[in-house]
Amino acid sequence: MDTLVLFRKGIPAFLIIWNFTICFSKLSVLFMYVMVIPVRRMFVACRAVGLFIALWNTGGVLGALLLCRPLSFNWDKSGAIEGSCGDNRLFYIWLGIINVVAEAVILLMPLLFL
Repeated sequence: MDTLVLFRKGIPAFLIIWNFTICFSKLSVLFMYVMVIPVRRMFVACRAVGLFIALWNTGGVLGALLLCRPLSFNWDKSGAIEGSCGDNRLFYIWLGIINVVAEAVILLMPLLFL
């Protein structure tokens, strides 16, 4: 198997695994906030941010799976398969921007309760 094809096959799988890893680590921090700061406002804020994180994760996974149609067009661009891809670069940029914003919100949340 060609090395480039093998690399391209791993990109959607890596993106899905990365997305779930980041999602669960952020959710665990939010659960910790609820346990450490037992205030109703913190509970509501953590639920809202947690919902946003879950939706962001779902969008990232769906984007990884649906960016190229058919899925095999991700790694086989030789012309043997007809297909099309969305703007990969734009997708990854927005995924990263939303990730950074979510992390900043999570980091700043406890400061509201000091």
